[in-house]
Amino acid sequence: MDDISSDLALGTVTFKGYQSCSCNAVNFDFSELAVTNPGYTVTGFSNNVILANNPSPLTLCTNSLQEKLLFIKNENTGDVRGGLFSFTDPKNIVLTDTDFPTAGVAVDTAQHAQTNEYVIISASTSELLSREQSRYARFSDTPLYIFPDIVEQSYITSYLEQTSSQAGISVTIASFATNTIDDTGTYNTLSHIQGYYELAAAFAEFGNSFNDASQSVTYDFGDTDQRINEVTVALRWQDQFNGSVSWAIRGKTQANIAADLSFGNYLNENTAQLSNPSLSVTLAAHQFNGDFATLQRLRTEPLSSNEVRDLLAQSAFLNITANQ
Repeated sequence: MDDISSDLALGTVTFKGYQSCSCNAVNFDFSELAVTNPGYTVTGFSNNVILANNPSPLTLCTNSLQEKLLFIKNENTGDVRGGLFSFTDPKNIVLTDTDFPTAGVAVDTAQHAQTNEYVIISASTSELLSREQSRYARFSDTPLYIFPDIVEQSYITSYLEQTSSQAGISVTIASFATNTIDDTGTYNTLSHIQGYYELAAAFAEFGNSFNDASQSVTYDFGDTDQRINEVTVALRWQDQFNGSVSWAIRGKTQANIAADLSFGNYLNENTAQLSNPSLSVTLAAHQFNGDFATLQRLRTEPLSSNEVRDLLAQSAFLNITANQ
């Protein structure tokens, strides 16, 4: 926030890691696995593959991947086994039972049954390997799995959401908390961002500051939760002249945003007519004790960075969004 408070010209902005839209395709053939393991499902794609249905080959774009974690599961016998698949060669992979040699370890989520959703993230030293999701399920009956023998680290994210409406305004509060999972499938109690009363008061004060165009827009979420070390503010709306507009700014827990906002050539402010406006604030509590500038530098590092992995290991986010 301080970097642009004096109309600093940021110059040319370059996006890191740009990739074309071409697809580096790898084909997975389930025909042999469907014969030997008809009572199994294959997990690791966008949807589970049910082998009893004699599935057709599946194509996966692997532009940014070197390896992929897949696992097979039999609900009746409880047999769960995983395997890592390299995407360097070949381009056609015929899956067999022997491709899944590593037993899975169930993650116990029954003690947190009030949570709407859990997501398991598995990562190697170089990249994300899989993302398994269990949404609105009875977690004691639908366990998630990790594979510590072949995956360096796994994380679990707990997700909570509640929505309320008043005077034509819909307000949604979504909370996330991430912890590392040990090799036995256990993890510490997920600690979500606290202070809903303080959050509601700070959000209302922030929203009211938009009403006076002559004054700076201000926010102060420092009293919500002492762990918070980053705030992102986003304003979105539909505009028949400018299309879908999204403006966001990231700063410390307390900041003043200049009253005279200029959007340059990206937005014709003279013709702007807000429709379906949305105002959101995301509070982040990263496991990080350094200064804000260093935190922002770490956010640009790849997942393979040890510092970034430590940042993700114990983190919590809370988003509050108001829609008209």
